[in-house]
Amino acid sequence: MTNFRACMDAIVSSVVNAVVGSFIFFGLLAASGELLAGTAVPQRLAVDDVPKHAQFPLHNYISSIEAAELVAADPDILFVDVRDEAEIANFGRPLPVNAIVPVRIQSDTFNETLNEYVLVDNPDFLDQMATLLANRGQDRGTMILLTCGSGYRSAVAARILVDAGYTNVWHIPDGYDGDEKLGLNAQNAWQLAGLDWTYLPLESTAPMQPLSN
Repeated sequence: MTNFRACMDAIVSSVVNAVVGSFIFFGLLAASGELLAGTAVPQRLAVDDVPKHAQFPLHNYISSIEAAELVAADPDILFVDVRDEAEIANFGRPLPVNAIVPVRIQSDTFNETLNEYVLVDNPDFLDQMATLLANRGQDRGTMILLTCGSGYRSAVAARILVDAGYTNVWHIPDGYDGDEKLGLNAQNAWQLAGLDWTYLPLESTAPMQPLSN
């Protein structure tokens, strides 16, 4: 009887181990399949942690640190800087950015008080985004990450894209260099987080001429 029980225990143990092993194997297989497919699962920032002026309807908010990790893991993600080229030339940009498509561009009107040219809406923003996606063989369901200086313009760009039917838009509210005056990104902005950045130019779909105001 003792030998019989020992034999049965051994059989049960073998079956249990086989079942557990199968779950582990197929779980790892599924996980590796997701990685091979470039599937990215972003960690959303809480809506309450994002200032009202930096919010948009989808509420897909992500930190610069998380964005850097996602872009490194998934080459299909489209990472767009929506500042204009003049600002980027002066302050730099995140190194992994795929494209520069400004949501606002410099006009030929100079603001003497601020000592800068007035920014106006880029009338070609949606057309430039559509062209960019088409050139990459992607569509409006593509995961798009948007960044700017302090999180305001990227929120504006996100609202425009959502209104135009884009369904997988993500906005980085802590921005590139941050804006401590607004209580934003005192630690998490791209540069402040110690993430890779560069002054090197990147081919842009932006108009090269200033837009008259």
